[in-house]
Amino acid sequence: MGRRMLTAVVCSALLVSAALVSAGAANAGTAAKDPLGTKKKATGSVVTLGLVSDGKSDAIDNTPEIKGAQAAVKYANDYLGGLAGHKIALNVCETKQTPAGATDCATNMVQAKVPIVITPVSGQSGTIYTGVKAAGIPFLQYGSIDQTVLAGPAESVYVLTNGIGSALAGPAGVARDAGVKKVGILVTDVPAASGPVKAAAPLFYKNANVTPDVIVVPPGEADMTPQVQAGVSNGDGAFAMVGNAAFCTSAVKAIRTVGFKGPVIAIPQCVDSSSASATNGGYKGVKVLTATNTDPKNKEYQQYLAVMKKYAKGVETGGVAQGGFISIIALVKALPNLTGDVTAQTIEQGMASMPATPLPLGGGVTFQCNGQQVSIAKSICSTEVLEATYDAKAIPGKFKVFDTADLLKIG
Repeated sequence: MGRRMLTAVVCSALLVSAALVSAGAANAGTAAKDPLGTKKKATGSVVTLGLVSDGKSDAIDNTPEIKGAQAAVKYANDYLGGLAGHKIALNVCETKQTPAGATDCATNMVQAKVPIVITPVSGQSGTIYTGVKAAGIPFLQYGSIDQTVLAGPAESVYVLTNGIGSALAGPAGVARDAGVKKVGILVTDVPAASGPVKAAAPLFYKNANVTPDVIVVPPGEADMTPQVQAGVSNGDGAFAMVGNAAFCTSAVKAIRTVGFKGPVIAIPQCVDSSSASATNGGYKGVKVLTATNTDPKNKEYQQYLAVMKKYAKGVETGGVAQGGFISIIALVKALPNLTGDVTAQTIEQGMASMPATPLPLGGGVTFQCNGQQVSIAKSICSTEVLEATYDAKAIPGKFKVFDTADLLKIG
């Protein structure tokens, strides 16, 4: 029951976006010379990893995710010694955001006998995972909203980032730390979103000794002032927003209109490049819980931009590209001591025994895929998220690690 509730919450919070990535600055200043570091060429035999992406369809274009992963492979082979010394290659398949495409990609991976399938983010991840698990192929995601994946066994399913922490449990902790006792959760009034939030919010907020006030808003509501004012009148001392950029822009406008001065908390999908202008700086001071540090002054972010410039010039560096890059580099960082052939079995052994390791672009967040991080979703590899604060241009800064472990308990 706990796992089903958990995954419903994640779906409700993240269904508004195809990626669990933060909205941040697209470009950074110049880093110290040679931000790529010291070259360390991979010299061992080639190991071909599976990469499944939704790619491009009529509705989406996730091809930057593929380019980000391919850039990470080239960088790892040139500067990180590959995967435990082995040269990395990718077997890439696109689902085209269809179940049939996902099934075909899973079949492709099984036939290719890849040792692991990496699917950074996907609307078809459950189908992909189901298709490869029978063949004993481990499965890695940057972030997942799929119930089947989140409930998968820790020994073969690895979800690097903590979507629960950023979507629901984390806001309760932010409110607690600010001394707030009641939080208005603004969420779209559709069953897939408001239903699970209503059911699950009390479980996590109880751990923070904070009362949730779930405020449902009709889909497409342009003026949320009545709902926000009702929340203020009802004693809400903070607001948390669960929705996409259009939803949250309307929410922020309403929050500013009523003159609310308490904490406002967002998920990364709340902000896009148009948000700052749409709210006339209204995002200033809003807290965001995310998984990537995109501060232009962050040296690791500068290095990422340098990698993309060298190996994927002209490709969009925000959005899903980051998830593709992080997924590859995280696997490399997790398995430096893998010996012998790279197989499904040696990867599973290495992941099970890996120590806590800094998450690429994580700004101090660590991951450890031993099944002991989140008791109700053992496939999640971290209890930590990043808390940041938006400026007037909706660019996040002042990043700090926020551990949600004490909030992720049921019972």
